[in-house]
Parts: sequence; structure tokens; C-alpha cells
Amino acid sequence: MPGEDGLPSYEEATGLERMLPHNIGRQITRAISQSQEDSGSNLSKCGGCCCFLITIFLFILGLGVLLIVVGSTTMSECWDSMLPTWMVAMGIAIVGAYVLPSYTAAVSL
Repeated sequence: MPGEDGLPSYEEATGLERMLPHNIGRQITRAISQSQEDSGSNLSKCGGCCCFLITIFLFILGLGVLLIVVGSTTMSECWDSMLPTWMVAMGIAIVGAYVLPSYTAAVSL
């Protein structure tokens, strides 16, 4: 049964209407279109996950900078303790872990 445009439907053109029970072609088409719509929600889940990971990475980078600042300002007052030295060293290690990969990528270009 042709539609309003005079062309046969997909089921009629492929012969699915004769082989399959009534309305199964429409059900398959509806399931495919719904799965394509659901793939858009997966993209939003991926975007939320990426935003979460970027927030965590920026928090850790901020922690590294904070360790450097606090360690270097207290080093002169706590000269007999190794804690300020440890704070500066760990801050440099954290910031270095972020800066070194981007530096090597820029140099290799």
C-alpha cells in the first residue's frame, strides 16, 4: 500500500510485509530509531565524565601548587623540620607530572 507520495514503504519494497507478521517492520524501524536517539544520551554521559575527570585533575594540580607555596613560605621558620622540604618536593613532583607530558608533546612537534 503506497503512502501519500505514491512510493512503496520500506517493508513493501523489500518484501518484508509478506514474510513477517503484520507491524513487525514498523517495530523494527521504531527500535532502530530509538537506539539512535539513545546514543545521544551516551554522549552526554561521556561529557559529564570528562568534566568530572578534568575537575579532579585541576584539583590535584592546585594541590601541587599549594604544597609548593606553603612549603616554601614555611621553610625559613621550620628550619629543623623536613616537612616543608617534603611539601615543596611533592608539590614539584605533582606539577612536574602535569607539565612534563605537555612539554614533551610540544617539543616533539
